[in-house]
Amino acid sequence: MSISTTKKNSGQHSKRARGQYFEQIAEAYLVQQGGELIDRNTTYKGGELDLIFWLENHLVFVEVRYREQADHGHPLETITHTKQQRLLKAARIFLQHHPQLQNQPMRFDIVYFLANEQPNWLKNAIIAW
Repeated sequence: MSISTTKKNSGQHSKRARGQYFEQIAEAYLVQQGGELIDRNTTYKGGELDLIFWLENHLVFVEVRYREQADHGHPLETITHTKQQRLLKAARIFLQHHPQLQNQPMRFDIVYFLANEQPNWLKNAIIAW
């Protein structure tokens, strides 16, 4: 194994670990807000759903975003049109696997962090339904 591969893999590992850390904080925060966790890190071909909650009488698909510094852009700027389409596709597949949830009111929220700030919660971040 070359040195560059090792660095790349350890960087990917630390990035994933950091992502999981902030997903755990977001999950705890939403539970404190009265949410009930349905699933986490649900992956389908073409997309992943970070957190799925029952919250405020809605099925809520939650995307978690983190940025260490604002000079590389705000965390919300990372939710591109392509990312939104992947989230929508993953949510549709999730609903196909859970038909009992298909008739529930739904929304997409984002919980984001900038540096080590407290979680910020943007409700109805993606309007698609």
